[in-house]
Amino acid sequence: DLEEFMVEEWQKIPQTVLISLANSMRHHCELIIENNGELISY
Repeated sequence: DLEEFMVEEWQKIPQTVLISLANSMRHHCELIIENNGELISY
């Protein structure tokens, strides 16, 4: 089913990718605040 598929795919994502995304979250949130909630470039 869909949930099982999603869990399997999520588990395929390398841990280093997840850590990198988590570490960049603060910076991206700050950019969004500075940009008054508008789109930011990645």
